[in-house]
Amino acid sequence: MAVPSITSGTVLSGPSLPESIEVLVVVPMGASLSIARVDPLPHQLDAVSNYFLQLPRLRFLLADDAGAGKTVMGGLTHKELKARGLVKRVLIVAAANLTFQWQRELADKFREKFEIIRGATLRANYGQNPWQGHDQVITSISWVSIIEDARESLLRSRWDLVIVDEAHKMSARSEDHTTYAYRLGRELSKVTDHFLLMTATPHKGDPEHFRRFLALLDPDVYGSIESLQTAMQEQEAPFYLRRTKEALVTFPDPDTGEVKKLFTKREVRTAAFDLDGEELDFYESLRDTDNQ
Repeated sequence: MAVPSITSGTVLSGPSLPESIEVLVVVPMGASLSIARVDPLPHQLDAVSNYFLQLPRLRFLLADDAGAGKTVMGGLTHKELKARGLVKRVLIVAAANLTFQWQRELADKFREKFEIIRGATLRANYGQNPWQGHDQVITSISWVSIIEDARESLLRSRWDLVIVDEAHKMSARSEDHTTYAYRLGRELSKVTDHFLLMTATPHKGDPEHFRRFLALLDPDVYGSIESLQTAMQEQEAPFYLRRTKEALVTFPDPDTGEVKKLFTKREVRTAAFDLDGEELDFYESLRDTDNQ
């Protein structure tokens, strides 16, 4: 079968796809892909090429579903900006249990060496600033936001690119009730040119909470709920991208042009069941305790 001609806006469908899917034509990237050990998926190339790299000053919230490969997108962004000579000093802030995963994947897939800075690093470099001794650093968001010496020495350094994974930890219930991580994010935003936030759970149902979160990217642009809601409703928010698992697909098959979904469609059902005996007694005890 002949390979179909694919241009921007081409609509493909196949037996595994209940709905047709409009194909994205991705802007070509530079030398970063040729020296990386990774085969990016369409949505990963789309985010980096058609969103991140289109901004002269990257200030962006990537809010794809879990499993979309945010580490790969972060690595591609870093690699491409570095290849263009736009970044040298790079900081990645992640949950403590993900720091080694970031370090391993950046080394294996992108041939980039990152140092992990933690408490032992500060103790071994007493009287010096280890953040200034390394250009590519990974650290724990919980540790560096709480430990005063670590935070202060970090913020004395200037960074070209800061990537925050699990960025929803940098949240604030109100202006009077901000977390250590939120205050760290606010200060990091001042000491970097490019700031990329990544989380699968950016919104907690409170527009004001979401506005404060986005204000980490630019406190002036995202200063009011009204302007933010208008931009989101009109899909003119150049700072925000979210794709669900159901929207993620493969590249077209070279022979048939068919694209397939990356994840099995989720079906949510409510299962009814009856409680009796000790289970019912336990449930009622919990309910009574909760109502007290």
